[in-house]
Amino acid sequence: MIPGRGIAVGLCAAAIGLLSAAARAQKRPTAPALDLDAMVEFEAGVFRMGHPGGTPGPYGDEWFIDQTPEHEVRLGRFYLDRDEVSVSDFALFLTWAGGETHFDPDQPIDRVAGGYLARPGAEREPIRQLTWQAAAHFCAWAGKRLPTEAEWERAAAGQDDRPFPWGDASPSCRLAAFFTGSVPCSAGPVTIDALPDGRSPEGASHLAGNVAEWVADWYAPYPDEAQVDPTGPSSGAFKVVRGGGFVDSALQLRTHARRAVPPASRAEDIGFRCAWSAEEAEPALRGTLDPAADIGRRAPEMAYGPPTPGPDRLADGLDRPMGIVELDGSLFVAERGAGRLLRLHADGAVEIVALGLDEPGAIAACQGHLLVCETGAGRLSRIRAADGRVEVWIAGLADGPNDVLCEGGFVTLATQGEIWRGSLEGGGALLAEGFDGLGGIAEIEGFIYFTERGDAQLGQRRIGRIDPGSGEVETIVPASDFGMSVVPRDVAGYPVSNPPQVLFSAYYEGWPYSGGVCLLNPLTGRYDFLDHSPPQPDRIAVDGRTVYWTCRYALARLLPDAPGFDLPGVWSLPGGLSAGPAGLVWTGRQSGQVLRIP
Repeated sequence: MIPGRGIAVGLCAAAIGLLSAAARAQKRPTAPALDLDAMVEFEAGVFRMGHPGGTPGPYGDEWFIDQTPEHEVRLGRFYLDRDEVSVSDFALFLTWAGGETHFDPDQPIDRVAGGYLARPGAEREPIRQLTWQAAAHFCAWAGKRLPTEAEWERAAAGQDDRPFPWGDASPSCRLAAFFTGSVPCSAGPVTIDALPDGRSPEGASHLAGNVAEWVADWYAPYPDEAQVDPTGPSSGAFKVVRGGGFVDSALQLRTHARRAVPPASRAEDIGFRCAWSAEEAEPALRGTLDPAADIGRRAPEMAYGPPTPGPDRLADGLDRPMGIVELDGSLFVAERGAGRLLRLHADGAVEIVALGLDEPGAIAACQGHLLVCETGAGRLSRIRAADGRVEVWIAGLADGPNDVLCEGGFVTLATQGEIWRGSLEGGGALLAEGFDGLGGIAEIEGFIYFTERGDAQLGQRRIGRIDPGSGEVETIVPASDFGMSVVPRDVAGYPVSNPPQVLFSAYYEGWPYSGGVCLLNPLTGRYDFLDHSPPQPDRIAVDGRTVYWTCRYALARLLPDAPGFDLPGVWSLPGGLSAGPAGLVWTGRQSGQVLRIP
């Protein structure tokens, strides 16, 4: 051995090691740091997984067969992402790791010069249109993994076997984005931090609705015996998806619900979140990652046209909004579920004007006041818009009130069987009574027009008017002119006609529950169908020459000289309707939205 050779070699090796360490220290990270603060911790424990079974279906079978048998599962401690993975986070993954392998043009992501970026406005939405493999690779890149099906159900149902992630309350659009059976709560996924009332008690959001979620397991029947940290079968044809999405019904929101999906599938309502349970050796260098610069953005070419523009959404998350009206440049909404009167500001802010109302419904504006029908209490309240002061205009109404209007400082109120009239300040007096199911009222050319449904007697169906001075009631269209199956619903003036005419909606009682909108000449009593309508036409509003009306699942629109109606508001289950300087606005009583056509 040459003297000094060993020392020299040792020093050289040490120097190389130091240089390597320095080089590693100067490397940029290629994966994000693990952030447990953005996750929910679940302690080790036992819970009952699956549906108890034995629930008969309408055809004699049993529903939920693939959710049975209920069995005991013991899980170790694990963490689950508080929110679904966002579009921005997935774009970061594509930029730093996934690339074109996991990019799809249907994702709300654009290519840029240095990688990928979320499309403007979609940054906080959940990622979708991705395969199971893409979700698994994202979680591995993030230092996590997809949750097992058992972990997902434990997070959603808790150890107290909750039917929904938030608890026992029935699903609503305030709790989850789903299809109610009548309308969707939203036209697409909402942001990952929306709907805080739907969070689980532990703090996880959107475990039901918004987008369904890939989990790690292959789909298979449940075992009969107890399990410890189950991971499902080793292979299969389908992967499990849990939680339901914005197009799914309430059944898919239940914590036991599961469905099988081919792992190569992509869908607009399937996303994911990640889990973590233990420290592992990770070859990736982790740290803070910068998103790609927004340079050279290229939106992918789509195989289909751009979406049709929909109405403006002025408010979200309201609890059964009903009546809506415009006053002094502001929109006011009666929120039946919460018992409130709200003011909507132009910047999207929602202000509470009055609290403690009892099932507020129809509303009208009058000289700086809002007149609110409180159907639960049987009264009409007068509320000053400036300060929210509430006074009773009339109380003790046994069968309403259902509709209200104000013209020239005079208020007209309809219940099921009575019409009341009085000044804004003075209160109401009975104008006419003995009606059999009043539908709507309108003041036209000094008369109060009304529709009467004839709920108990077919012979009572009619359209009539009342002279507010004398109280005399006159029938304009008798029951004999409707036939046995036509029911009049609402009435409105059409002031652009000369002489002024009357619009009314009517529907057929028998299948398929359709109807139409009619134009009535009050001088002759003759009316003509302007057009047929989707099922159950009801409330009417007029904006210029355009006629709008609400239907069971949509808002319809018609220009009387145009060829047929169109549907500017589909799947919206309208509650209230108003036409004014702000445009045509309506409330979605099930979706909790306020919508507008400018």
